[in-house]
Amino acid sequence: MRRPKGIRADLAEYESPILEERLPRLRLAIRTCRVSFPSQIPIFSQQNRAEAQWRIAALYFVQGWSFEQLGYRYGVSPGRIRQAIRKWVQRAAALGYLQRIPPEIPVDTASASSAVSISTYVA
Repeated sequence: MRRPKGIRADLAEYESPILEERLPRLRLAIRTCRVSFPSQIPIFSQQNRAEAQWRIAALYFVQGWSFEQLGYRYGVSPGRIRQAIRKWVQRAAALGYLQRIPPEIPVDTASASSAVSISTYVA
């Protein structure tokens, strides 16, 4: 299957749900400003180890730590770290903390200039 290029590829990515995104791709999207990430990272008290979970999310998404590094730091398996990050993403996306940033669509300068000239005659 061929992947579309250009603006269509950006729009296709924009339309896919964040929860379907794999964690490494989501991290790349956050680090390249295609997905918003809260500057004040929320703590979801309903989840297990809530006091550490927001730190784990920050270290993974912002600082680029691996699951293995985080597992070593917090004394749990990398799979457990992956699970904690996935649960944090689910909660953050549901509450609107993680949102796709629409791609910039280039404006055709010829049509933009004609629209300006038409509006000056109407006024």
